[in-house]
Amino acid sequence: MRHIIYIYLKDKMADWELGYILQGLSMQSMLKEEKYKIKTVGKTKDPVKTLGGITMLPDATIEEINKAKEIQDTALRNKNFSQ
Repeated sequence: MRHIIYIYLKDKMADWELGYILQGLSMQSMLKEEKYKIKTVGKTKDPVKTLGGITMLPDATIEEINKAKEIQDTALRNKNFSQ
């Protein structure tokens, strides 16, 4: 099962803040199976500019993730209830 790691992007964040975690997670390619998927999240899907001038686009908004989680939780409850 792959786990999703959400990284919150915000304007004026320092470019290096993500470096350590991303480098560590990129080493998972040495494993037989990837265990993690990285998704970026923002307050909106508008581009975010870091202090160093890098522009990043969030994959999703917090609201979208919350809705998806609610749907997943409801489906899981329904599945468990019907068993």
